[in-house]
Amino acid sequence: YTITETYWLNRMEMSKENIEIIMKRRHHIACYTTDQRLRLKLASLLDFAQDMAGDHADILGFGNDLLLEHRIVWVLSRIKLKMDSYPLWREDMEISTWHRGLEGPLYIRDYRMADANGRQIGVMTTSWLLLNVDERRIVRSDVATDEDRICTDKAMDELATKVRLPKDIVMEDCGEHRVCYSDVDKNGHTNNVRYTVWALDALDRDFVTEHPVREYEINFVKEAMPDEVVRIRRGQAPCENGTLWYVEGYVGEHQSFICKILF
Repeated sequence: YTITETYWLNRMEMSKENIEIIMKRRHHIACYTTDQRLRLKLASLLDFAQDMAGDHADILGFGNDLLLEHRIVWVLSRIKLKMDSYPLWREDMEISTWHRGLEGPLYIRDYRMADANGRQIGVMTTSWLLLNVDERRIVRSDVATDEDRICTDKAMDELATKVRLPKDIVMEDCGEHRVCYSDVDKNGHTNNVRYTVWALDALDRDFVTEHPVREYEINFVKEAMPDEVVRIRRGQAPCENGTLWYVEGYVGEHQSFICKILF
């Protein structure tokens, strides 16, 4: 399945000079995006990232509104992130993002984060699917594989992969969350960033406050819908260079998400 020929030809009329292959955006760190230590929250960073992904897809010609005309939506599948430091309240940061094209069934979008002086402070790679909303099946778009819209630079050498629990880890139930108004986005399901909020809230608040997330991976397995109850489980794994936690959520017997968090 591909976007229709008419749509493709219309998008090809866009001048190459007008296509912003790498989007760069400066963000001012507001108080509501920070934690108790005035550091940018991981969830706030991911909010910035998803907003830029949508805006950049619009510029490249495969944004949400155009795809939805063909009953297709972008679905975030995986995130892998490494951060050396986080900006503080009232500081500025710059995020760069670009579309890397197709790897198997997944479309790859990468990011680089820099401080106000241009020093790199983090990198991230994300993996996306195109989904037919009526048939709930994976589709493809010719536009999203057009070489004129792809940047092959790699923010990270490795892609986001499947997160698996270590063999001997002991997972414990640590609470439940009923999907509520604040969790649900325009697609009628839990927004991807909320799973990160739930995961960090499942850990000790004082520890998370004092120890910024250095590396983070998450897989979105099954969407959580309004009023569904998500059972949260956590487990700590041995780690020589930090503190490593795994957090996963279940709706009934089905895994909804799983993440790996290194502090």
